[in-house]
Amino acid sequence: MKLAVANLALFLFGVFIPCLKITPHLGDGGAFDFVGHIAFGENFQVKELSIFQGIIEFIKGGDYFLAIVLCAFTLFFPAYKMYLTMAYHYSKNSPKETYEKILKISKYSMLDIFVIGLIVLAFKNIPGGTTASIGLGAIFFASNIFLTKYILHKISREISSSQ
Repeated sequence: MKLAVANLALFLFGVFIPCLKITPHLGDGGAFDFVGHIAFGENFQVKELSIFQGIIEFIKGGDYFLAIVLCAFTLFFPAYKMYLTMAYHYSKNSPKETYEKILKISKYSMLDIFVIGLIVLAFKNIPGGTTASIGLGAIFFASNIFLTKYILHKISREISSSQ
């Protein structure tokens, strides 16, 4: 149960703490950053986004499909998987049945971290010196995924030893 609580905390930190930091620059080493400040004003600031803020930004920008996809793979699937891992211990149903549901939904765990990695990679290749880096939220979120994998491993061993 302690692992489940730690896992939930990692998940919440991962969703609400910034996972991506974008630092805009114009020219090598930011030589023309003053032009960016004049031309773009507040939009030419360092921007830190959490997964939750990213979903909100997609909704505000009218990118509903991306918001739904990100919401499904970063909020729904991991939360449902954590629920199932907790339900495994308290369920009156077959533990093996619950475990099989967990395995089905586990296929989608790392997709969101992959998306964040692609965003960082895309920003690293933008001309003008704009940089992107992974924030603490991504580390918490990835830790949540790995802890969930560990919990699943423990459940798998319990199931195989009970047969």
